[in-house]
Amino acid sequence: MERRLENWLDGFLEYTENTEPPYNFKLWTAVATIAGALQRKVWLSWGAHLTWYPNFYIALVGPAGQARKGTAIDLGYDLLHALGITLAPQALASPQALIEVLREAQEIEAGEKGYKKQAAVSAFCDEFVVFLRDDREMLRALCDLYKCYEYWSYKSIMRKETVLEGVYLNILGGITPSLLRDTLPPEAEGGGLLSRIIFVYEEKGKPCAFPAPTEAQQQIGLDLQEDLATIHKLEGQFKYTSKFFDLYAEWYNHQYYHLPISDPRFAGYCSRRQLHIMKLAMICSVARSNELVLKPVDFEKARKILEVTERKMPMALGGSGKNHLMPVIQELRDYVIKHKTVTYGELVEAFLRDATELEIRSVVTAVGMHEMFKLSSNVLEKSTKISYMGG
Repeated sequence: MERRLENWLDGFLEYTENTEPPYNFKLWTAVATIAGALQRKVWLSWGAHLTWYPNFYIALVGPAGQARKGTAIDLGYDLLHALGITLAPQALASPQALIEVLREAQEIEAGEKGYKKQAAVSAFCDEFVVFLRDDREMLRALCDLYKCYEYWSYKSIMRKETVLEGVYLNILGGITPSLLRDTLPPEAEGGGLLSRIIFVYEEKGKPCAFPAPTEAQQQIGLDLQEDLATIHKLEGQFKYTSKFFDLYAEWYNHQYYHLPISDPRFAGYCSRRQLHIMKLAMICSVARSNELVLKPVDFEKARKILEVTERKMPMALGGSGKNHLMPVIQELRDYVIKHKTVTYGELVEAFLRDATELEIRSVVTAVGMHEMFKLSSNVLEKSTKISYMGG
């Protein structure tokens, strides 16, 4: 079927131009929406044993009430809901509740190669925290479900076993940096759940006094729905061109020795980076075409999206390290970002209940070394200004 839009991702951004969420929040919402529509009906076989599916775990991270995380999530939720895609409830209190949603979603799909079962669910939740409870059962289940196993079994505390065929879980949620800092369990770090999540960090969106689509944008909205229905019908294995492979191989070999994030908490994420970019390339491919062929344009677009997102990714976890001052560092950074320019004396007064002046001095020095901030003097005095330069 012929598409109405040249590119679904670009169309979504044009459709949502007159809304307040940051650009990157809307872009990743569009990615999650396509992933939700595709379900487990398309895949990429890589090498002798690897099979990848286009599902994502995406967390939009930003201050409460400023970054409009919920608004961005709702934009994608509404499109999938109108399409009739199975969506998880906003609150999932336990692994058993999540498994039950997947069990109820299990269906038999008729395709070119016969009938095939899938249990595909998208969870678009305002609160990503529901997936970060200090619950080892939930963490293990989420890590397993990310892999989209052909057959997956789960045994509850009551020793009751549930077997699902063709699992596919796609998540988009919002969370504040402070809540992420307080709820991220240690078990999630390293090669665990943390390595499977795309953290999209933004401070704030743009003001929009009357967030309503223009007549032209309303038409784009209808086109988005029509094309999303077409995307939902796609099925089969992705192929790739030789030029796509060459680009990927060059990128993979370079990034193997030059990791984009030095923060040790993202070591697990970096080890899965090739998986993230391949999933993203699949999304970029179906955003422009029904042919299920990965081309250089798809890899380049995926790389750009991922690299831009990774620049701010460590800020999402700014306060969740082992250093006892990490919460103070994150809160101080947020304070400066909010006020744009403050003096060192004002910071001491604001944070003296949380740390000693010597500790605050060391924190301010560390923050001042980041390219997003600037100190008016190399010598810290009460009148020294700390300014947020953006980023």
